[in-house]
Amino acid sequence: MNKVLHIITGLSDGGAEGVLTRMCLLEPYSHTVISLMDEGKYGHVLEKAGVEVFYLNMEPSKFKLKNIYNLYHTIKLLKPSHVQTWMYHADLLGGITAKAAGVPNIHWGIRNSNLDKATIKKSTFMVTKICAYLSHIVPKKIISCSNQAVLSHIKQGYSQKKFTVVQNGYDLTKFKPMPESEVLFNFSEKNIPIIAMVARFDVQKDHKNLIQSLSIVKDKQFDFHLVLVGTDMTSDNDELLDIINDSSLTVEDDITLFGQCNDIPLLFNSIDLHVLSSLGEAFPNVLAEAMACGIPCVSTDVGDAKEIIGEHGWIVPPQNSEELASAIMSALDEIQFNPNKWKIRQQEGIQYIGDNFDIYKMVSNFHKAWQDA
Repeated sequence: MNKVLHIITGLSDGGAEGVLTRMCLLEPYSHTVISLMDEGKYGHVLEKAGVEVFYLNMEPSKFKLKNIYNLYHTIKLLKPSHVQTWMYHADLLGGITAKAAGVPNIHWGIRNSNLDKATIKKSTFMVTKICAYLSHIVPKKIISCSNQAVLSHIKQGYSQKKFTVVQNGYDLTKFKPMPESEVLFNFSEKNIPIIAMVARFDVQKDHKNLIQSLSIVKDKQFDFHLVLVGTDMTSDNDELLDIINDSSLTVEDDITLFGQCNDIPLLFNSIDLHVLSSLGEAFPNVLAEAMACGIPCVSTDVGDAKEIIGEHGWIVPPQNSEELASAIMSALDEIQFNPNKWKIRQQEGIQYIGDNFDIYKMVSNFHKAWQDA
């Protein structure tokens, strides 16, 4: 197969961007990337590894004729046999432009499972409706990271026969338990469990649910310290501070607002429990990444979270702070009063991720999907 051309909305700090980057780093000379926006977090990482990357510097949700021409011209110049698009705007613009440029094999990428109008931008929702119609015409295949995402998009009118599922995979030489001497973060001077949630500030992540649930946990006299990691997880975020101020939790005493982290494996090795409070996901990477590092997880039942966690953590309904609090308290009880059971949970979680979500398996499945088109 010739080089695969990837067209992605942007290269910021997100799940799809991370998956694309991991794939390209394994075989840098087999992939070319076009970012409709700028270099974001991963552009320099890709270039440094030898991946050819083009930036169109489009404004979000604004398609200018000049940008579309530049995209068309770049595709014609590269002459790819296969184009893989990532996320809705890239599916729409990249798919149509690649079709016009005569690319014979176009594959869309679906990375989201929640299409509720209340939880995604109005412009994005409109793009999904257009894509649903075009899915019968433009792509040869639609590659989804999640079984749940396939079902939700079929309900929206996407072509059922074109879907194939390729679940995410992880570099288990990086996401792994580390010796205690390597762990640098110290989030609390007290000897108490450290809980983290690694997620950008977004309505889909439902941080309000997390804070409300941990208020219940605190009121029940459980000790813990929460670390919030990701874009806008800082004291500059007034909306986040309002949520915290409406709870019984306080910044510094109960919560560390960490912001973005450039070494997620090290961070995971510095905590005891990871919690995901989302109301919508497709295939939440952070769950598999945490478990690969030996960190059990509590998660809402969104996307393929249940499949990722298996029998090795806790799954609760979304938008239910009482249930989420109960699961967190069960985990904290096990950490404190049944350490042997906790250690077995950690070890079995590591093995489960290794058996099911290795990066080489993911890349192999992508190649198979492209070749079978």
